[in-house]
Amino acid sequence: MKVGLLPELTHIKWVRALKRCVDALAPGLCWIETAAPPRNAGLLVSGDACYPFKKMVASAVGLLGEVDVLFIPRLVGSGDHLMCPNFRGLPDIVRLNIARGSRRAAKPVVTVLLEDGEPQTLMSAAREAVGEFARLGGAAEPAFPDVDPSGVSIAGARKCGERTRPTVGNARKSIALIGHPYVLEDAALNGFIPQILRQNGYGVTTPADFPFALLDRLAARRDYFAKKIYWRSAREIVGAFIHFIESVHPAGIIQIVPFNCGIDALLRIELMDIHRRESNPPPFMAVVCDEHTQRDHIVTRIEAFLDMIHGIKIDQIP
Repeated sequence: MKVGLLPELTHIKWVRALKRCVDALAPGLCWIETAAPPRNAGLLVSGDACYPFKKMVASAVGLLGEVDVLFIPRLVGSGDHLMCPNFRGLPDIVRLNIARGSRRAAKPVVTVLLEDGEPQTLMSAAREAVGEFARLGGAAEPAFPDVDPSGVSIAGARKCGERTRPTVGNARKSIALIGHPYVLEDAALNGFIPQILRQNGYGVTTPADFPFALLDRLAARRDYFAKKIYWRSAREIVGAFIHFIESVHPAGIIQIVPFNCGIDALLRIELMDIHRRESNPPPFMAVVCDEHTQRDHIVTRIEAFLDMIHGIKIDQIP
């Protein structure tokens, strides 16, 4: 069975963990995560949605011709912290777009509810997904005849969720990138900024290099009176920003934001306030990822940023 998984979702760590848990239960699945986006498809997506969300819907529709089924978890949050509401409605928006398209291209959408990234939750969601895949495979020829989900332990789920964290290295020769994981790790959204920095001798560090528990504790400093930063990615970004300024001391910090993101619109005020209160913070710049249509635009911004730090000039990248 060919299962389509949106590439943008794979940048979220507990979605990767869920995929590994599904693989542990059903190792015979063929995962497909890339496909040409549809052109002139007239997708049904709210105009208020950010570009990354629209890109996810386009990726789903683009995968239809390559897969037997789409797998789109319904992401509510992780622990006490919520995801952007768009993630909760993503499976429904994809189904609406499938219903508007050609019957020949229609494919079923399997979704499971993910309210946190704990091992028990991941394994429960994986079992539900595998059961649905088996049902879609037909009773005459079960999709997973050798799989016994009840035999997979919680310890196995924990192993599925593990990820080796890279070391930061020489902090003074590194640039910290902050933003949503589906923006930072997607070349179509990050403006090739990590690549440009590495080509010019800089390491790159992101919030994913540090435990969320650490970033969450640091972000809690900004919770006061009736105000609480309750979005998961917001806590990662604010906590990482504080950690970079107080402990890591990189050469500079760049925030990559998508236009029309309500979370980032509020965060930029928070980050500017934190930056202003520090006595000697590293240079800080925000880049709107979908504001630039050519790489030269990004190169110019990064060139000016690095020139401000060390007087470095960047050769134009073809």
